[in-house]
Amino acid sequence: MPFWTYQNLADVTQGTWLVKHRDLQQQVTGLWHDTRDLKHGQAYLAIKGDNFDGHDFLDKAFDAGAALAIVSAEPAISTPSPILKVDDTIVALQDLARAYRNELKAGGCRVIGIAGSNGKTTTRHLIHHVLTHAGLTGTQSPKSFNNHLGVPLTLLSGKPQDDFVACEIGTNHPGEIDFLSAIARPDIAVITSIGEEHLEFFKDLEGVAKDELSIIHHVVNHGDLVLGEFRNWLNKAEELAGTRIDVHRYIDDANQPPPSFPLLGNHNQINAAMTGAVARLMGARFPDWYEAFN
Repeated sequence: MPFWTYQNLADVTQGTWLVKHRDLQQQVTGLWHDTRDLKHGQAYLAIKGDNFDGHDFLDKAFDAGAALAIVSAEPAISTPSPILKVDDTIVALQDLARAYRNELKAGGCRVIGIAGSNGKTTTRHLIHHVLTHAGLTGTQSPKSFNNHLGVPLTLLSGKPQDDFVACEIGTNHPGEIDFLSAIARPDIAVITSIGEEHLEFFKDLEGVAKDELSIIHHVVNHGDLVLGEFRNWLNKAEELAGTRIDVHRYIDDANQPPPSFPLLGNHNQINAAMTGAVARLMGARFPDWYEAFN
């Protein structure tokens, strides 16, 4: 069954139709959660946040051309447009992303998961820039979409026929990297650094390291791990990877950016070197990705 049919969305989320579409085998064009940039034909996901409730914007969603709305509360408006009710829209989003990950795999699209205390966003941008410059097709996390909403939305925005999805994976509470990585199941995991972050929750550097390194457990068999500079934890990372995952270090001379690389600082040299390692693992020709740094 095609993934983006009304029927499949209901099956994956175990939702109940409040208003049913006349043809459940018809396809929608994707899913989004914000009416301000919702595209015509997409499913609208109503999310309740701390300061807003997406259920209040159903009329705007349908005015913008939403194909259906996925809700967790009875709508306040009467509409002939399809509405699918689920227990929890955030859980539904995560369930859809888990299922869609299989679609990406079947199509040959590889997921690149970027974790680490610092440098995630820069490295993710560099990876996307270098790979597309080398002629590969793919998408990346919009903005810093790296949490329980952003990671699933990033995966769902990918296309199975593309070469890659570059997915930033962040944390501010213990267990978050593990949870999100289990959804993303990276083909290539990048850990940029391990440093003091959110110590009010992680207590110490060891707590941070444990969380960041948990991405390794979810790299696909025979996948790859690219490591940045965090000397005290390199052995632990390689131990967790074992023989199931190939480990690559940024210090390989073949990964280094050219002298003309425009970003300043040793940390950006490391980010660029990790990007070079990813480019090689993705099969990008050396001249193509190397020249992208100029």
